[in-house]
Amino acid sequence: MKLVIDITDTGNCVGATTEICIDNVTLGNNGTISDVVFDGDQCTTEGGSVTVYLLDVSNCTVNLLVFYSVGGVPAAAPVPLQSGNIPSGNTDAACQPPPPPA
Repeated sequence: MKLVIDITDTGNCVGATTEICIDNVTLGNNGTISDVVFDGDQCTTEGGSVTVYLLDVSNCTVNLLVFYSVGGVPAAAPVPLQSGNIPSGNTDAACQPPPPPA
């Protein structure tokens, strides 16, 4: 499953150059992800995005927990995410990312 996390600061809490990192993504239902693969940097600034692939061909889920840090300080709690667009249960490998470039 490809997950693109847009970094927004709607409360104007951080500066434009403060580094915000996605430290990990886990399943909200205590399930397991066989691998979490970041496509590019795990860190960006407000207005940027972080792309991560969650690899598990048998269990895509709609409930995720995103762990992050701001300016090197881990957040007190993860952010729960939910999407109705992600299939629950998958056996045809539609959750897999494209193969890496040769």
